[in-house]
Amino acid sequence: MGSFLYTGPTAFKNIDPFLESIVEDFEQLWKGVPCIDVSIPEGEVGCVFDLKAMLISNTADLPGQGTCFGYKVSGYGSCFNYCGPDMRGKYSTHMKKVTYCEHRRELDKANPLRKNTKDWGSHEKRGPPRPLMQSEWKVRAKKVEEGKMSGTEAGIHRWSILNCLPYWEVSDFLQFCNFDVDQ
Repeated sequence: MGSFLYTGPTAFKNIDPFLESIVEDFEQLWKGVPCIDVSIPEGEVGCVFDLKAMLISNTADLPGQGTCFGYKVSGYGSCFNYCGPDMRGKYSTHMKKVTYCEHRRELDKANPLRKNTKDWGSHEKRGPPRPLMQSEWKVRAKKVEEGKMSGTEAGIHRWSILNCLPYWEVSDFLQFCNFDVDQ
């Protein structure tokens, strides 16, 4: 529906004003738009129907995802939206950046890589992380707005207009579960 060229460190941080008209269209499509089925002769039952649609997929690079949804995508706390709040970042002096190396948690309990202390320094005993649900993100964003929690702690800087689409609010839908991040 929309394509944006958005680059550089001085680029705007809040894309919501540009998305307002698109969100209005999505809200209207969610309620239903009268359409005509041309395969049925005019005047017959079923000729006119309500077309309903919802946004279920989005493709963007990681900084684009952060811009669209207000999530933190660099430094400490940038893995929250995919890995959950208990994912710990570690600064690598060799690479000079924050790394997230706890993805062995996703492996099957019997996988030998979970027990590999030689390469990883520890035995991974925890289960896979539980990602936060929509309602939990909303609480975190509110705490950031009120100054009760930093963006790094919360993993989110602001509550995006895209998060306010009616089907995500009602269903507690985990919005990023179907969002493709090109890297």
